[in-house]
Amino acid sequence: MLIRTRPDEAKAVRVPRSRRIFADLAPQGSKVESLACSPYRHHTLLLFVLALTLGLMRKQPVYCFMSKQAELKRCIHKDTLYRPAAKAFAQTQQQQLWQHKQQRLQQQLQQQPLWSPVLPASFLPSLLLALSTVLWFLLPQLACNSLAAALVVLLGLPHGAVDHRLHEKALGISNGMYSRMAFYAVYCGSIVTIGGLMYMQPEIGWGCFLMLSAHHWGQSHGRSGQPRLTFFGMAVIAELGLLAEHESRAVLQLVAPGHADSILAGLWAYGFIGVSCYVALAICDILSGGLDRRVTGAVLKETSLLAVVAALSASTSLAWSLPIYFCLGHAMESWQKDFVKARDGTLRLGELYREALLFSALFLLGMVAMTWMVVHAVMTPALAVCMVLAGTIPHVLLHDYVVPMLNSKR
Repeated sequence: MLIRTRPDEAKAVRVPRSRRIFADLAPQGSKVESLACSPYRHHTLLLFVLALTLGLMRKQPVYCFMSKQAELKRCIHKDTLYRPAAKAFAQTQQQQLWQHKQQRLQQQLQQQPLWSPVLPASFLPSLLLALSTVLWFLLPQLACNSLAAALVVLLGLPHGAVDHRLHEKALGISNGMYSRMAFYAVYCGSIVTIGGLMYMQPEIGWGCFLMLSAHHWGQSHGRSGQPRLTFFGMAVIAELGLLAEHESRAVLQLVAPGHADSILAGLWAYGFIGVSCYVALAICDILSGGLDRRVTGAVLKETSLLAVVAALSASTSLAWSLPIYFCLGHAMESWQKDFVKARDGTLRLGELYREALLFSALFLLGMVAMTWMVVHAVMTPALAVCMVLAGTIPHVLLHDYVVPMLNSKR
C-alpha cells in the first residue's frame, strides 16, 4: 500500500502494518498521527526501556527504603534458586540477634549491685546493727547472750548448712548417697586439717583463717569479684577484734597460749592494710566509674557499715558484736546470694530452710560432743575452739573457690 505523506510530493514510503493501522485510526492531521508517523519515536522508547532495565538490575538502591529483614523476606519469596540459603541466613541472623540480646541482659544483671543503692534495703544491715547497739544497753546481759545464741542458730548457721546442694547445682547433677558421703568426708576432713593447723601452728593457721574470712565476708556485701570488698572484709574483722582488744587477747590466750601477742600484732597490720587499701580502691572505683550512682551508692553503703560496726564493737562486748555482725551483717546478705541460689527447682524455700536447720542441728550436736570431751579431758579447750572456728572454712572454700571453678568449666 502506498500513501502520500504530503499533497505536493509524489514520493511513496513503505510503512509497516502496525503503523498503517495506527495511522488509519487517528484523525486526519492530528498530533497522534504525526507521532505515529515520526521516524524518531524509537529513540524515546529505547531510552525508557534502557532506564527501566537499569533500574531493575540495581536492586539495592530500589529497596534501600526497606529494612534488611523485609528485603531478605522479599528475596526468599522471589529468588527460588537461593531460597534455602536465604532462609538459613535469616535464621542465623535471628539467632545471633537473640544471643546478643541475652548477653546484654546478662551483662546488665551482673552489673547491677546485689541491693539497689537507691532503695532503703541497701542500708538494712547498717540499720539492724545500729539497733542492736541500742538494744545492748536496754536488755540485761543474760537476755543479750540468749538472743545472740538464738540468732546464730536460726540465721547464722543455716545460711551455710546446704552446701551440698550448692555443690550439686554447680556440677549440674543430683548426687546419690555415695557421692554425698564422699562430699561430706572431704568437707569434714578439711575442718580437721585447718583446725589442726590452727592448733599446732597458730600464726600460720590464724593468718589463713583471717584472710579467707575477710574475702568471704567482704564479697557477701556486694557483687562478687571486686578486690575492694576483700579489703572491706579485712577492715570489718580488724574492727571487731581490735576495738575489743582485751577480750580478743583473752580468747587468743585460751586458743593459742603464748602466741596471743604475735597474733594481735599481726591483726593490727592486717587492719591497717585492709583500711588503707579499701579507701584507695573505693576512691579509684568512684573516679574510674565517672561518679556512677551505683558505685557511689555501694561505697556509701560500705562506709556506713564500717562506721556502724566500729560503734558496735567499741560500745559492746565481743560476745555480742561478733555474733550480731555474723548474723545480721554477713548472713542476711549472703542469704540471697548463696542460700536462695542453692535451690535446684525441686524444693521450696521453706523446705530448704528446714533441711538447713537439720544440718545446723547436726553441727550443734558436734559442738555438744566436743564440749563433753573437753569436760572429760579427752580434748583440750584450745583444740575444741580451733575445730569450731575451722568449721566455717569448708563453706568459704566451696563458695569462693570450688563453685566458681566448676561454673567456669560448664
